[in-house]
Amino acid sequence: MSKSIKIYLGSDPYGKELKDVVKSHLTSLSNNDQHSKLEIVDLGTQEKYYDIAYELATLVGERKNLENSEERKGILVCGTGMGMSIIANKVPGVYASPCQDVKTAFDARGINNSNVLTLGGMVTNGDNAKEIINTWLETKFTSGWEEKQEVKDFLENSMKEIPKLINDHSHIPYSTQALSGDANNEASFVPIPGMDERCKWCLLRQERHENTSGSKDSYDRVRAVVRFPKGSMEPPHHHTHGHDVFVLRGHKTVKNLTTGVDYDLRPGGYVYTPAHQTHQVFYHEDTEYWFGSDEGFDMIWDSDVKSVVFEEDQK
Repeated sequence: MSKSIKIYLGSDPYGKELKDVVKSHLTSLSNNDQHSKLEIVDLGTQEKYYDIAYELATLVGERKNLENSEERKGILVCGTGMGMSIIANKVPGVYASPCQDVKTAFDARGINNSNVLTLGGMVTNGDNAKEIINTWLETKFTSGWEEKQEVKDFLENSMKEIPKLINDHSHIPYSTQALSGDANNEASFVPIPGMDERCKWCLLRQERHENTSGSKDSYDRVRAVVRFPKGSMEPPHHHTHGHDVFVLRGHKTVKNLTTGVDYDLRPGGYVYTPAHQTHQVFYHEDTEYWFGSDEGFDMIWDSDVKSVVFEEDQK
């Protein structure tokens, strides 16, 4: 190893035992000359796999802001390694790969330039994990393709093009990206007529008439990544069907006015709001979240939106 490598470790309860094996193995590797520049940082075990996965991935994703003298990688362990990889790959600059054997570990590095390895405590034993880790650490990007220059060039170019795919979407200010892949999808944020300009609601529509003057708007099954700017607010409303929200970045509060429960949601936070329950949403930071509704979706106002008071105005 020509440069120092900092490896972050993390697990949920299902992966804790294997994580401890991994930590012991990495510590022993750091004591020999080949891996003498290996630094191990154990972030511990968290109850929610997505919390620790996001925390670790964020640290690895920051590597591009570091001096070239340090490289960052991560190893996450949950039950299967799948959930951890899904969350970690939400972070720009992270290439997380669930590996079950030496072959997948070799390809994860040689083809995908993996910088986060995810393992499953319920599907991988300690000895197998050690072999996977050794292969993953020692395999360089494009390994195995030395004799095929065309493939090697393709792989190297992929590392330049993949970040552009992310950046080309993320520069769009506070837009909504529908994930259905339908070219006819149109999305925007619509101010509620007569309200403070900070009061906006997310309008997803697909070949349908826009109607913001009434009390109800509806659309079909939705899968979307939604962005709201800091200071936005959704007035009290309910839906005919329940929906899921998973926060990717930022900070929002969902106030369930039916149950009286507030949900303070930060990256990794999840809430399911059942049908017909009235709720109000405040956005404390620029926020991006995944939104899903399987049975159709509508928005029905539960108050006179013009009488809504903003949180900061109450201080």
